[in-house]
Amino acid sequence: MAAILGEGAVDELVIDAQLMATEATGVGFTSKGVVLREDEELFELGDLRLLGDHRDNAGKRRLELGAAVALMHNAEDKEFPIAGTRSSKELHESVALGPRNFLSYHAEWLRLSGVSGRSSSAHVHRNLCEVLRLLHSCSLAAGETLCRWVIQTELAVERSPSMPDYSGLDIVAGTATLPDGRASTSKFNEWVSARLKERASIWKQERLFRQERKTRGGKGKDDIDDDSEDDGPGDSRKKANKKKKKGGKGKGGEDGASGSHGAGQNK
Repeated sequence: MAAILGEGAVDELVIDAQLMATEATGVGFTSKGVVLREDEELFELGDLRLLGDHRDNAGKRRLELGAAVALMHNAEDKEFPIAGTRSSKELHESVALGPRNFLSYHAEWLRLSGVSGRSSSAHVHRNLCEVLRLLHSCSLAAGETLCRWVIQTELAVERSPSMPDYSGLDIVAGTATLPDGRASTSKFNEWVSARLKERASIWKQERLFRQERKTRGGKGKDDIDDDSEDDGPGDSRKKANKKKKKGGKGKGGEDGASGSHGAGQNK
């Protein structure tokens, strides 16, 4: 107690070997850099590329995917050579929640995607899953590349299972140089796309305005509304009476013409 309050000193850190051997507590210690070597607990600075030394009851190194995902984290690296949002941890989390391991994930994808098991895409997908089940890829640029390769293959097969289409999927790689030799300028391209979208919206509104003006014969909507408002109840009655008078005159003229024609026949 005195040592905790600062009145004493702790000479060395002692950890029970049983805690290290137990899966529930051993994972916590190894994630903090405590490893068990030759029945001796050692405190080491953790390597971001490793998840620790995990062994089963038989003493063999083994770590389930669900437990591995809990230890994974995306280390911030401003010099990370692959652009874009990282896909490694998200892919591992999805596989851990579903098939629970990469080999079962490959078998399920092969069954549901419709791709032939003899195709090159199926062989590539199988080999990638074999590597990812043995690799902590969250902190590795090579691991991130492998995860994106898996996603790229699945997208190509989704387009056409019989003939996977990889056109345009080079953007998934996130490399500094595109397959056609151009340098990758994603941020500038996003800015250009935003400007083009704004310009297209303006052109669309202008086109709609011209079409609306043409259909109305050059007369604006406000003018039409003003004319309809000026016509009061009296004006509408006058117009109706004029129409009736015109109709009566037309009928009278027709009757007169028919009468004269009949008189001529009687003569």
